[in-house]
Amino acid sequence: MKKGLEPIERRVPYVFVGAAVREFIKHHNKPRQKLRPGEIYCVACKRAIAPAGDTVDYAPLSATSGNFIGTCPTSFNRVWRRVRRADITAKAGHLTVRYEDGSATLNGTDEPPRTEHSEGAQP
Repeated sequence: MKKGLEPIERRVPYVFVGAAVREFIKHHNKPRQKLRPGEIYCVACKRAIAPAGDTVDYAPLSATSGNFIGTCPTSFNRVWRRVRRADITAKAGHLTVRYEDGSATLNGTDEPPRTEHSEGAQP
């Protein structure tokens, strides 16, 4: 109401016309920022950034999607971007993508090559 949405009547509980609420939200919500390949949005800096070291970790959430996780080079906050597994190569751009165990990197294929763990490391 402070930003201009008017209720049907000025008494509690406030009731609003559905069409008016939809129109209000449509005009007052900021559109999402489109990210280019290799970019992640930093909430603290309020802008798209390339993560520190041009490196991100891929943390799978399901069989079809996961997160790119990196660090903002300006605020040093953790940043992440949701990515479908099929789009990893396209969304990564110039970034080096590591799996969360650190044993493999993405080299332009949908499935990174698996490497042997070094001695003393647990598989």
